[in-house]
Amino acid sequence: MKVTGIHFAAGLFACGIGLQLLFKWIGGYVADDGTLIEPFYLIPMGYLLCSSGFVLGVILYFQK
Repeated sequence: MKVTGIHFAAGLFACGIGLQLLFKWIGGYVADDGTLIEPFYLIPMGYLLCSSGFVLGVILYFQK
């Protein structure tokens, strides 16, 4: 059970890193009317997944 949890935590962390890379890959641009077009929602989702994966991994690692 513990190994499955560690794998789940690593998967969450990897998905968070993937979202950060996806944001960098997609990028942003300024439209003709001056508005900034970028997929901003990927940043907080990536941070949330990275931090939850890290916290879950630490908790499961130190759990007896």
